[in-house]
Amino acid sequence: MIGHIVIVGYDAQGRDALRTVPDDDRRRGVVVIDLDVDRASSAAVAGAEAIAGDGTDTAVLRRAGVPGAHSVLICVASDGDALQITWMARLLDPVASIVVTVQDHLWASAAMDLGADRVVCRDPVASRLVGLRVPVVGGRCRRLLASVVGLVVTERSVLPAEVGRAPAACGPSVVAVVRDGARHWCEHPAVAELRECDRLLVLGAVPSGTGEVDL
Repeated sequence: MIGHIVIVGYDAQGRDALRTVPDDDRRRGVVVIDLDVDRASSAAVAGAEAIAGDGTDTAVLRRAGVPGAHSVLICVASDGDALQITWMARLLDPVASIVVTVQDHLWASAAMDLGADRVVCRDPVASRLVGLRVPVVGGRCRRLLASVVGLVVTERSVLPAEVGRAPAACGPSVVAVVRDGARHWCEHPAVAELRECDRLLVLGAVPSGTGEVDL
C-alpha cells in the first residue's frame, strides 16, 4: 500500500482523526494501529484496516506501511510513546507528513525536533503549532527519549571553560546548541566547537525557579 494514511492510537483523538479523513484520502486507504484488541476491532468496523499491535514496535509500523505512507497521525496517550513513534516513523519515511498529539506542551518542540511536521497539544490552553525543525541524530534521540516524566529543557550560556570544546563533552544532559537563532543536535558538525555566544539546551529535572525554555 502506497500513499495511504496511518493512525497510531485509537483513543478519542484517534477516532476523531479517522472520522475527519476526507473521502478522497479514505480511498487511498487508512490503517489504524492500537495495542488494545477491542479498539483495533472498532477501527475495523469504522472502515479502516486495523492492526492490533504496539506502535512503538518498528515491525508493526512497517506492517502498517509507514514506509510509503502519505500521512502518519500519532494519537497515543503517552507523550513518551508519542515521541518515540514520531522518531521511528520519520526514520522509516523521510517525506511522509507526520502529525502528533502531546499532552504536555513542553514536549511539542521535542516532537518537531524528532521529525513531526505538526504538533497538536491536547491541553486546550497550550494548544498551538510549533514551527521548528532540526536534523535528527539517533544517539541523541535515544538519550532524549530515555525518560520523559518530570523532565524539562532549560537553556544556559556556554561556560568559559567550555568554549572550543565539543558539546558532548559538556555532559550527557546537553541535548542541543542554539547558534545564530538555529538549534542543532550536539553531534551536528556546524557546532563541533562551542563558541562564547552559543546557548546550550539542557535536559534535567523540572526546576522550581525560572530559566525554562519557552517552547
